[in-house]
Amino acid sequence: MFDFQFELVRPQNAIEFEFDDFCRHLEIAMTAGSSLIPASDPEEIGLIHIEEDGEQMKVSFTDCPMNRAMFAVKRSFNDPTKFMSFMWRFWALMDLVREDGLRPWCQPSNETEGAITIPSEVLDAARRMRLNKCGAFNVSNFRRLVVRSNL
Repeated sequence: MFDFQFELVRPQNAIEFEFDDFCRHLEIAMTAGSSLIPASDPEEIGLIHIEEDGEQMKVSFTDCPMNRAMFAVKRSFNDPTKFMSFMWRFWALMDLVREDGLRPWCQPSNETEGAITIPSEVLDAARRMRLNKCGAFNVSNFRRLVVRSNL
């Protein structure tokens, strides 16, 4: 187990990314998340959360796609603000994909079974649109931004 500490980044304060930087980290996350062999054993990785009263709580992670993605991406960031900002954006984007909020843009891939194709207009919106305090994109505003990028 290892401890890592990072400054608190609220979702609505997540920083924007350059397009290429966002896409590079998204590829790392998606590759690790879809891997049949975990990048590392998430159950062995954890953190120590220190409560306001000083009490310490160990947090461990299960081996699931989101955790594999998170730990793979964490290794590529030296800046905790950028790491947390990326993760907020990644989680919000995956929620939109999972909830079918990005039809007709995101379609099943013709190349890889079970994969989807995410066009650059969607990635551009995800890398820069402000998140709400719950860590989500406003779906109608997100869709509007994608349409504007497509013009």
